Amino acid sequence: MRPQPGLTSVAPPDAVASLRQELAHRDKLAQLVSRIHAAKNLDTLFIELKQDMLDLLDAERMTFYAVDRERREIYSRFIDIDTVKEIRVPINPTSVAGYV
Repeated sequence: MRPQPGLTSVAPPDAVASLRQELAHRDKLAQLVSRIHAAKNLDTLFIELKQDMLDLLDAERMTFYAVDRERREIYSRFIDIDTVKEIRVPINPTSVAGYV
């Protein structure tokens, strides 16, 4: 079906606003990912990027999980007040978190 001459298709204002919001979110995410890759360690991520990550994901708290291959452990980092703390769990069948 061909459009009639003189008629144009215009997106509703709500759709345009929604697309702009989505593009802004994706741009913030891309910038954050670049900053994550540039971070020297997990503590840097917490200290320098914490609030940006929480805002982007509309979250109140965050925890990072990583694998320490040398020690065969999964560890997580979290912030308690203004201090980065760590929990370690062995990777083996006796540890539910480490086994999964």
